[in-house]
Amino acid sequence: SVSSPGKSLNATPYDNEQLPPRQQQQQQQALSQGICKKRTMEDRSPVKGALSTRSMLQTKKAPAKQYAYCLRVFIGGAQDLINTNVGFKRNPDPYVTLQIGQCRQTTPHVVGTRFPSFNQSFSFMVQSTRRPPSMKDDGNDEAETMDHTDPSLVIKVFDHDNIFEHAFMGKATVQLCELLEECQKTKEGRSEVKTAELKLSGDGIDKGTIQVVYDMSQGANFKL
Repeated sequence: SVSSPGKSLNATPYDNEQLPPRQQQQQQQALSQGICKKRTMEDRSPVKGALSTRSMLQTKKAPAKQYAYCLRVFIGGAQDLINTNVGFKRNPDPYVTLQIGQCRQTTPHVVGTRFPSFNQSFSFMVQSTRRPPSMKDDGNDEAETMDHTDPSLVIKVFDHDNIFEHAFMGKATVQLCELLEECQKTKEGRSEVKTAELKLSGDGIDKGTIQVVYDMSQGANFKL
């Protein structure tokens, strides 16, 4: 077959010089007014998009490896709790909540006292990027140099009521970084047992104290 004079066999609709003179003029006017952009071979090539996608996949950082620890907590008693004056009670019916992240546990409430004894034990599994001694040969050398974001234990006291909303009575927070650091330093991967009289606070004022005993060890060992 014979091609028409002045036309290439490889002509494409993107090549301005292959258009009829009138259409060439219209396209030039549109380009000069910023209405459209002349497409190039680079714009039409799928390789450009493929390279950018591959680059994104290569630069995406994998999440840091997490190690399991077990936190054991004993809630003893509380002293000098405030009276919330909720309902028709002379004294509050306090109970305690303990929370790490989304995991929350609760004591039973004690009826009619500002000096309750709870005597309840709890266990939490704690995830941390801190590597325990027994895992030092797992190949995760980044764990020794990275910045760690350690969780905390939040302890709150509420006044239970069968009719009205449970009133907030105070809060204390235990930072777990010290326990995790101790687990890293000991051969057994276990911290010392801590005993603390924590101050409860709220609205900028002291609201009594609560007795807490706690420790941590490597692994998900939930024996109390």
